[in-house]
Amino acid sequence: RWWGVKCDTCGGKMMIAGSRFVSEEGSTDVFQELKLVCINPKCPNYAGSDLNRAEKYETLRRKVN
Repeated sequence: RWWGVKCDTCGGKMMIAGSRFVSEEGSTDVFQELKLVCINPKCPNYAGSDLNRAEKYETLRRKVN
């Protein structure tokens, strides 16, 4: 689950800025990768006002059933 993910630096809420499905070559396993960004403007890891161009983010990867 991605909801409830908190920023490691400030403990603030993180939001999804991007998402994609990925699979390793030769594998039938599919994963969803979420690009999570901090939305707290006082945090050093703040993503900025344009979340699509965030340079500071975390990637959460989870297997799709």
